[in-house]
Amino acid sequence: MPTALLYLDFDYSEDDAGHGCLDAMADIPAARAPLVEAELAQVLAWVHAQRSWRLAPLDDGGDWDYLVHATPDGSAPAVLEYDPLRAQFKSSPTSALTTGRVVYTFTLSAREDLCAALREAFAIG
Repeated sequence: MPTALLYLDFDYSEDDAGHGCLDAMADIPAARAPLVEAELAQVLAWVHAQRSWRLAPLDDGGDWDYLVHATPDGSAPAVLEYDPLRAQFKSSPTSALTTGRVVYTFTLSAREDLCAALREAFAIG
């Protein structure tokens, strides 16, 4: 049974080389930031658990790569770094926020077979 995502809404596209790209964005009140980060971590933990796929840029021969940004109101975007051993982000600029809004952007580029498996696992259209 697929895992439902409450905050992340993905768009999917493919290029001519057979690579897929999943993009998601969430614009939420700062108080809900931990919930969005938990969903992001859940997706990344699932991909990391698929040991047959190597994390590295596709242009360098990797199977998948990703980028996560968090942009609190009035701040510059910050890259969130995921720790696969702890299955959570190393640090977040939103952890101390209680007011305002935060915009998250998430891009995952991967081989077509990984994208298909990920879309099935999380019921991504």
